[in-house]
Amino acid sequence: MIIRLFVGFFAVMLVALSTASAHAQYLAPEASLYGYRDHTGMFSHVGLGLGYAAARADLDWDAGSPDLEQSGVAYQIQFLLGGSVMPRLAVHFSYFGFDSFGTSLKANGKEVKGQDADLAFNGIGAGLTYYLPSNLYFSGSAGLALVSVTDREGYGYRLDPGFGAQAGVGYEWWLSADWGLGVALAGSFFMAKDESEAGDESWLGYAISPLFSATMN
Repeated sequence: MIIRLFVGFFAVMLVALSTASAHAQYLAPEASLYGYRDHTGMFSHVGLGLGYAAARADLDWDAGSPDLEQSGVAYQIQFLLGGSVMPRLAVHFSYFGFDSFGTSLKANGKEVKGQDADLAFNGIGAGLTYYLPSNLYFSGSAGLALVSVTDREGYGYRLDPGFGAQAGVGYEWWLSADWGLGVALAGSFFMAKDESEAGDESWLGYAISPLFSATMN
């Protein structure tokens, strides 16, 4: 559901950007004054991409508990909302993470046939985004990690809240006074645990992918 919402939101932003670009040719020369393509004011950014994700779980159920590893294709997302504290530097609320699917599963390094699991990581926190004069930008966010694991039968569970972060570098092209489209390379990371009567689980996971982005600033 989260991915579908972001796909829809991204499509709406593309339409808005296309409209803004069509009207950009009518901007007066005076538009080059403060406030025009200088990354000030409100900051809104959305990014979506497809890449690779992997996770490892150390199980402490009993003496013979295996170490699990999973890897596969994943969507990576980010939504940033905030404002510029100075030209080209924005402080923002951050929602980020990834959702893997069709992953392969290994126990103690050996592939488990016929078994797979989907892993979803949702991060909620805060971050900074900084633009160079060339419009190359660097972005980083950190906060709470909410992680869930679901097997092919639909059985799933949530890990205890942990720590998550996302960082990326990208470039954007201006389409109007405040709107831009871009590409980036981003990575997400989380660590979380699940403590229960059956035993403890310690998870580490990451994803890396290119992102296509749209920004208003």
